Amino acid sequence: MTPSKSQPTSDIPIKIVKKYSNIFAELLCVSINESFESKSFPDFLKLADITPVYKKKGSKNDKGNFRPVSILPVISKIYERVIHDQITSYFDNILSDRQFGYRKGLGTQTPLLVMTEIWKKATDEKKKFAALLIDLSKAFDCISHELLIAKLGAYGLEKNALDLIVSYLSNRKQRTKIGNDFSSWHDIKEGVPQGSILGPLLFNIYMRDMFYFLLDKNVLNYADDTTPFVTGDSWEQVGDELSTGAAIIFEWLTNNQMKGNAEKSELIANNTSKEIFITIQNEKIFNSNSGKILGLTFDNTLTFEPHINNICKKASQKISALARVVPFMSLSKKKNLMNAFFCSQFKYCSLVWMFHVRKLEKKINHLHERCLRIVYSDQLSTFEQLLEKDNAIKFHYRNL
Repeated sequence: MTPSKSQPTSDIPIKIVKKYSNIFAELLCVSINESFESKSFPDFLKLADITPVYKKKGSKNDKGNFRPVSILPVISKIYERVIHDQITSYFDNILSDRQFGYRKGLGTQTPLLVMTEIWKKATDEKKKFAALLIDLSKAFDCISHELLIAKLGAYGLEKNALDLIVSYLSNRKQRTKIGNDFSSWHDIKEGVPQGSILGPLLFNIYMRDMFYFLLDKNVLNYADDTTPFVTGDSWEQVGDELSTGAAIIFEWLTNNQMKGNAEKSELIANNTSKEIFITIQNEKIFNSNSGKILGLTFDNTLTFEPHINNICKKASQKISALARVVPFMSLSKKKNLMNAFFCSQFKYCSLVWMFHVRKLEKKINHLHERCLRIVYSDQLSTFEQLLEKDNAIKFHYRNL
């Protein structure tokens, strides 16, 4: 548990739990064991405060442009962690090797690297490549409790464990918090609890059987992001195979009470001037020059120029903000701020986009040099001298 994490205002502060962990540990051990024996998850740990957070796009008057952030009692996370660790050890060998989300040792960079390398190989062999970026509507909120329990039973969980999960999912309530005001409590009838420890694992288990229908298909999944992709000798072959795989996924989603948005899905194909499309749910999806997968913008020639230009723009804005506050800070704080707000812009999935043209490397180095000059108030040293002063290296060398 991290002390800086948000928690309900009426909850026991995390700092207190950590400080007096020797006392809490004994009490919680007894309580958790009693919960397991009675196959019942305490109701007071199922109450969630929902804070709407603006997505920074669209009108603030549209509730669809706000992301609900769920805050659960801190003690519930301890209960859930014990259950989570036991279920994870059982399901580690059951989950598909194409499911990358919420799994130890895996992150967004891993599936993106897998797809990128296949794409590069197809390009080298003069083959065609296409990927479909499937959009899901509120995937975590659409999980059917009855179907989830049936799947857990089918994978071999015993009745005692199933009864505990049923109790965990039942009688959940949430209310919306805006400022110091709260709405009335509302029952949660479906979906996995957001902001919970168990929610992401249960979501992965719910999605697992989809991959039994896609054994001969290339598809990557990270949480609710599912991307089938195809390589082939002709656009006709690629289109047919991608349409078949997408049709299987959309049928599975419908049968499992989830909704895929064909109209919001995107098709991206490698370097082609030819307009191609696939048809899903009577919706024609045409290829585009770029698309965002797991927060990284792919262009159809794999130069990653749009992505790098975008992060350079964000980094430049951070430098401007940094320049306004550094005169009032110590050197150590300035360095911490630089690492947190500037250098971090170039860390996300860097192994995927790092092999770019020299022009983009110069652009990144120019920003790095500009930032170092502001932090060290040094306008005379060379870029290499500034790097030495900061005990740092160029971002490209760091990635290598």
